Amino acid sequence: MGFGLELLCQTKTIFTSKEIEWLMQFEAHRLAKNQKQIILLGLGDREISSNDIFRALNINNTETETFTKEVTILRHLGILDEFRTNVSASSYVSRQKAKGKTISKKDVPRFKVKIP
Repeated sequence: MGFGLELLCQTKTIFTSKEIEWLMQFEAHRLAKNQKQIILLGLGDREISSNDIFRALNINNTETETFTKEVTILRHLGILDEFRTNVSASSYVSRQKAKGKTISKKDVPRFKVKIP
């Protein structure tokens, strides 16, 4: 009686065809995996919050070093646009609070992806 081990290697695409098409627009920038995860958040002209980025990078929202590194690179490349500053986000939270709504500043959309 023999025992065998069979390994099955499959290449799985982790992105949908729509996501691949979106990412191809940024191919010239040779983005790292983390940067691609952030770029995917902007698919469909979606506004992006800091917490969206933390979740996409699968990091705790206190791990600001990784967040800052990746966001800064994308901003310097002209791919990630900060349309709402930190101060503006605070004002937004205050206005929402005045309306009786509670929102974390890290959930306020602040970034948009710009196609090169």
